[in-house]
Amino acid sequence: MRVKEKFFKVIRSYTGVEKILSIILIGFFVIFGFKCILDRIGIFGSPESGIKEGIYTEGFQSNLLRINPVYADMNEPDRDVSRLVFSGLTKYDTETQKIVGDMADITVSEDKLTYTFVLKDGIMWHNGDPVTADDVYFTFHDVIQNPDFQNSVLKVNFEGVAINKIDDKTISFVLTKPNSFFITNTTTGLLPYNLLNNIAVADLINYQFNQNPVGTGPYKINSPLTNLSGGVSQVVLEKFDQYYGPQPKILKIRFFGFSSKTELVANLNSLNAIPKLSDEDIETVIQNGRFSLYGYSLPQYQAVFFNMGSPLLKSLKVRQALLKAIFKDVFLDQLPNTIRVETPVLNLDQNAWRYESGMDEAKKLLADAGFNQFYKDSPSEPAEDETSEETSDEAEQPDAAEEAADDSAPEYRQNAGGTKLELKLITRLYPEDSYKYNELKTVLDYLQGNWQKAGIKVNIEMYDSATLQTKIQARDYDLLLYGQSLGYNLDLYGYFHSTQSIETGLNLSNYQSFNVDVLIEAIRNTFDDEVKTKKLQELAKVIQDDIPALFLYRPVYYYASDNKVEGIILDHLAFPSDRFCHIDEWSFT
Repeated sequence: MRVKEKFFKVIRSYTGVEKILSIILIGFFVIFGFKCILDRIGIFGSPESGIKEGIYTEGFQSNLLRINPVYADMNEPDRDVSRLVFSGLTKYDTETQKIVGDMADITVSEDKLTYTFVLKDGIMWHNGDPVTADDVYFTFHDVIQNPDFQNSVLKVNFEGVAINKIDDKTISFVLTKPNSFFITNTTTGLLPYNLLNNIAVADLINYQFNQNPVGTGPYKINSPLTNLSGGVSQVVLEKFDQYYGPQPKILKIRFFGFSSKTELVANLNSLNAIPKLSDEDIETVIQNGRFSLYGYSLPQYQAVFFNMGSPLLKSLKVRQALLKAIFKDVFLDQLPNTIRVETPVLNLDQNAWRYESGMDEAKKLLADAGFNQFYKDSPSEPAEDETSEETSDEAEQPDAAEEAADDSAPEYRQNAGGTKLELKLITRLYPEDSYKYNELKTVLDYLQGNWQKAGIKVNIEMYDSATLQTKIQARDYDLLLYGQSLGYNLDLYGYFHSTQSIETGLNLSNYQSFNVDVLIEAIRNTFDDEVKTKKLQELAKVIQDDIPALFLYRPVYYYASDNKVEGIILDHLAFPSDRFCHIDEWSFT
């Protein structure tokens, strides 16, 4: 009682102002302590709050947009998160580099046309509903095959495929002809029929489900996808205790998407890892002192695609000259984190397909193609100065400087009819001084310079992403510097088959080859690995002879980790999200 009496005696001795200040101070400490407790358990989550014990945190240098497996390949961070929240009938195993069963057991008919999937017992959605064949049919038939579905890359994979629900646990996919790559399409995560069947497919891409989805993966949503201050997006996942596969050891995973490099760098101390770093960020991350870097590459390449619908590029000799004039190692030495590429058939040993460069040979090929005359690329005439006091005789006499300038002007080729060998190259425009801008500038400066030495004039145009896509669809270019990703199966159908040289297709060279079409289809129809390898070599030879593109390099990326988590494997990735293939083996050190 004495303590209580002394306490109130002290309080009574305070002035009115002191009592108010004391109440404010006590309130502040109560609120601050309460916030710390909530922050500790993950209710408040911001980059500034730092790394939480028991929560693994990764950061992307681009925002999260939607967590939905049928749109995941439109934004890489979305693919990563979707990989943990959703699961498919099959999955990619990085250890075996094969597609294996996941939610279902698979049977393939003897004629290789019918794929039958039987769902495993006891698989549940994160809300407790059982997974049924209705969910499978809804995902692939009602959504992906719907004319209003807005992911053309995924939609084309199921064109002409008959999808049949046999019973509550069984569904079949019937193809019109064998396709050994079809199985990779069934890695797509399933969508819940009960939650989405009343939503128009055209509206699904912007539906609220994408911020707080319900899936079947090893992790469920703890805190929905939200946009924080400063252009930062965040989502928090927690382990799903009823997951049908091996249980993860890490209880929570938090992802931040940063709209800029500046935001990412400012919040490095809030992260355990950054999954995909390019050269631009390596030095900054190393200087932080907390991270180790682990390199990996993906089945993708950068190339200059030759538009074979362009009048000048219909000539094989011109395409050969474009190839022969380029000594790849010269500019690749300036891009250290790259792997030289010679053929789009990435299954093959690239070194076995190297071509021999030669500037003299390039010039001879152009002369043989009829471009054996030359013209000077003179600067435009200056505007007339009406106030000039020079006499007409003086004006007609070029001075020494003008003569020297004319002598140093580049010399380009034209044919006897006066047709100039002049090509337009387009590519993506990135912010100046960004790593990607500097990388492309290194490549472009070299290509343009060496083609100029051969007598080929190349005009470079750079566009923002949206404008570039419009140009690509219209095939409004002679040359296109662009990248392509082959994914799990390394199937070249979408990139080099004649049927894909359409506005929405990815045959960026407008390449029409009966032999290539036959080989691509034969490779798809072949399930024998030895026969497939032989066909792949034949395909590489035809493409090498026809030269629809100049293949350049594969980029090397880096995974930055503070090494607080062990068990992460980066071998044989097709996409960065494949690092989660064995998420159950991850654990805090």
